[in-house]
Amino acid sequence: MRIGRIVGIAVIVLSLGWGGSSAVAQASPGGQAEFVPIGNSSFVVPTGVTKIRAYVYGGGGGAGATIVATSPGANGGSGAFGEGVITVTAGETLTIVVGAGGAGGLPSTSQNGKAGGATKVLRGAKVLLSAGGGGGGSCAGCVPFNVGQGGAVGIGPAGSLLHAGPDGKNCGGGQTRCGYTLPDFSTSVTIGGRGFFNGGTSTISGRQGYVYLEW
Repeated sequence: MRIGRIVGIAVIVLSLGWGGSSAVAQASPGGQAEFVPIGNSSFVVPTGVTKIRAYVYGGGGGAGATIVATSPGANGGSGAFGEGVITVTAGETLTIVVGAGGAGGLPSTSQNGKAGGATKVLRGAKVLLSAGGGGGGSCAGCVPFNVGQGGAVGIGPAGSLLHAGPDGKNCGGGQTRCGYTLPDFSTSVTIGGRGFFNGGTSTISGRQGYVYLEW
């Protein structure tokens, strides 16, 4: 994955490893930008652009704490996914909110993991596209002992693809992550909200959210 120059807070993507045609991306998008910093960023719509395709991923939930490695805390849930075409006006400013990954329970405690944050594209206070953050997993020995729920389906314009995040039961062990990646992206590209599994004595937080735009 090769990253080009930084313009403000947005990172312009020169190549994302697509091979051949893509089922989700324009064949030759005029521009691309990704947003990685957690929290609020601004995006000014370029001159001549009237529509933007956006992909949003909520933050993953944190894993539950474990007191001993043989009794692991539960997985955090993955963030939800949303995709949609947003009608825009050249020169307007949109707010991009990247959800934080949920904090894992502190090691050697009975803390549950925290939920991940929602990721959104906003015009003023209006949500244009969003994806919910995944729930945190429960601590080892907690009753009930639950994996984190997947992030809730978000908001999008007509025709959008909106999916709830996977829950934490299939995340695997150790540092394994689970969640969505874009079709045609390499499986090694670590984007989007993923849940974690706390199989040791370290704190394991959820993966942060992500936003990708093309026009």
